[in-house]
Amino acid sequence: MKSDSVVKQLQKKELEILKFVDKFCQTEDIPYFLSAGTLLGAIRHKGFIPWDDDIDLGMTRENYERFVKLIPEALENTDYMLQTNQTDAGYPLPFLKIINLKTTLVENNAKNGNAKNGVFIDIFPFDVVPDNKFLRWIQIKKCKMLTFVIHTKMNYYTRAQTSLGGIIYSMLNILWGRYSVRELLDKRQKEIEKYNHSNNRNMSIVTATTEFKTETLDKAEINDVIRIPFEDGMFLANSNYEQMLEQSYGDYMEFPPIEERGTRHDIVYLKMDDFEFGDPMYKKKK
Repeated sequence: MKSDSVVKQLQKKELEILKFVDKFCQTEDIPYFLSAGTLLGAIRHKGFIPWDDDIDLGMTRENYERFVKLIPEALENTDYMLQTNQTDAGYPLPFLKIINLKTTLVENNAKNGNAKNGVFIDIFPFDVVPDNKFLRWIQIKKCKMLTFVIHTKMNYYTRAQTSLGGIIYSMLNILWGRYSVRELLDKRQKEIEKYNHSNNRNMSIVTATTEFKTETLDKAEINDVIRIPFEDGMFLANSNYEQMLEQSYGDYMEFPPIEERGTRHDIVYLKMDDFEFGDPMYKKKK
């Protein structure tokens, strides 16, 4: 998706969801913080990175579970839906989305799946992770392997259809092929939360889609949040946002080369209000 006008319209819808979530979190006293490219955009651009096409938030596991428990009532009689693999049987990811059901957004890697879709924002749980980097590497790799099997079984992407992907899937299927999708989701969740009752200091995202460039924070300071400008509002960020950005981007105030300034999501169909983009054959993926 290369059109600047498309990205701007998408950002506008996402900002509406962010404002809804922020208002809810203020009401329920649930700390969250801008994360990844959204945090980078807030600091470097005072809003969206011009070519960014999503919004990412983080919460500690405890606050994330409170959010999941309390948000459904607030979503009643709205256009929004809480999407997890508990609320949507076709959704394979280990983090939640708030999606606008009055819109349609189908990504290439999900076009053959059965998850509900719409313009969304992502909210990632931060879990306790091993202080030892090797143990964390093992945890992440196991989650990634489980995710590969889950996604393949749920038609979430087609990497297993490549020669190498097919070999890897066949090998992993020997380990986990006898399990149902629900059992695999539960196994992955158990691995993600494996260290939450430990004395380890660090918290990070263990979603099986990230490696060591993900923000890692001391659990004693992770809920220390401040408000910073983002577009036309003020939203929460961790007070140690500089550390978060340095971990992920290094010299985060330096712009990437022009050839690297692109949208993250390969969108094959998008419908918002009177605007339509992409192949209409995917509009049935509602």
